[in-house]
Amino acid sequence: MKLLGSAETALRQRGLSVRFATTSSIDEENYLLDQFSKDGVSGIIIVAAHGKKQDRILLSNKLNIPVMLLDRPLKGGILPCVSSNNYEGGLQAMRHLIELGHRKILFVVSPYMDLWSVSERYRAYQDTLLLQGIEPEPPFLIGCGETMHLPEDEETRPLVERLKSGDIPTAIFAENDWIALKVLRAIQSAGLNIPDDISVVGFDNLDIAQYPKPPLTTIAQDIDLMGAEAARYMIALIEEKIIPEPLTLLPTRLVVRESTRSIA
Repeated sequence: MKLLGSAETALRQRGLSVRFATTSSIDEENYLLDQFSKDGVSGIIIVAAHGKKQDRILLSNKLNIPVMLLDRPLKGGILPCVSSNNYEGGLQAMRHLIELGHRKILFVVSPYMDLWSVSERYRAYQDTLLLQGIEPEPPFLIGCGETMHLPEDEETRPLVERLKSGDIPTAIFAENDWIALKVLRAIQSAGLNIPDDISVVGFDNLDIAQYPKPPLTTIAQDIDLMGAEAARYMIALIEEKIIPEPLTLLPTRLVVRESTRSIA
């Protein structure tokens, strides 16, 4: 994972050894955190697992070692977190579409609206439209989550049917680049063109964003900086030099490609 890789580089440059582990559930997360604590690690940098659970170690006082969160803060916790400014990134995406003349804009998302980063992007979508005097639509869900693995045509069928019904937005703001790629294919399956019929904006600026036809307009996060900042704070915590702010937000930037255009 590139995000943790950049943190690893900064930590190794300071002579610290690094151990990696991945989790897909809070139960696994709890187990690994307990193991790391027993092994006497100096600190933990973690992208918190998605989900809700009452007995979550990250929200308890059981860990007596420094912990830095990456990408997403946890509700009800006081652990410091380094993330992108997802709200400002959402504003950048929406302002781009508004400046191109779009007013009927749909926010398309996977069923993870409870993730802080996603909800911040949707909040920016709402605020931008309300500022224009436009009532925002509810988020349009596609897919059934990472564990379901439905065929893509089944995941995107509701969107294809919406587009074929004639209720067509002029632009779509997708939760992230992976969802945006599914949106691009759904638009094409509905017999529509990008960007002539519908403009599309993603989020993340992953390498894959430049390869579809047309290449994807998106919001870039500085993943290398995010990981390096988390490592810098972790080193400071270990050395007891500083206590970082509860939430450090890093800037994003708009990357314009051919998936968006002005309304003629």
